[in-house]
Amino acid sequence: MDTQKLLQEAYRRYWSVVESRSVVPPCQFLAYEYKVAHPAGAVQHFFYATMEEEFTRELINNINQLASNTHKLAIWETALQEFSEDERLEIRYEFTRVILYYCLHQPYEYRQRLIYCSAQLCFEAAILRGKFDRANLVEDRSIKYSTLEKLAPQWNTGANLLEVVSRINDEEYTVSTRNYRNKSQHQIAPGLEYGYTNRTTRMITPDNKLAYTYGKTD
Repeated sequence: MDTQKLLQEAYRRYWSVVESRSVVPPCQFLAYEYKVAHPAGAVQHFFYATMEEEFTRELINNINQLASNTHKLAIWETALQEFSEDERLEIRYEFTRVILYYCLHQPYEYRQRLIYCSAQLCFEAAILRGKFDRANLVEDRSIKYSTLEKLAPQWNTGANLLEVVSRINDEEYTVSTRNYRNKSQHQIAPGLEYGYTNRTTRMITPDNKLAYTYGKTD
């Protein structure tokens, strides 16, 4: 089967699986509509409400997009079972490689976005309540988890927020994905479906000597 016919057949089988509803979505989508009530005429409240509405909608969109793409990958896995290994390689390269790359990066990106949005709202809420300390204000590009750690304890639910944020893209996820997100951006990541990487590695031993290993990352 030539490439064009193979990809056409693959896409036809993908939609056949979709129509069969045999693959259950990973979760229900969150509602997109989100409105914040704020006192009429209160300029500062308007700024806070606008930020909260926009941030919440964007975060909901991120979650729904990840759920949608995770579902697509599960559907493709079912559709691909009918093809040979060589055919699957070609189909994956065309249809699933970029989606999988996106999904593996999303936990880290979502965590950073949640930190940014939460810190901004903490700043604005502190201004509204007269608790704002200009020394705590940092530029947008410098907001990170330590920024939120300083701000969140001012609020009753701050500890819960920090605990939830710390569970996103945590060590368990990093280990289970072989640190894919970080390695893909800064080093050489494991192959997504085929191919071995990192055959030679160098490390410094506890007694401060160089050691080399030769093997592979599955």
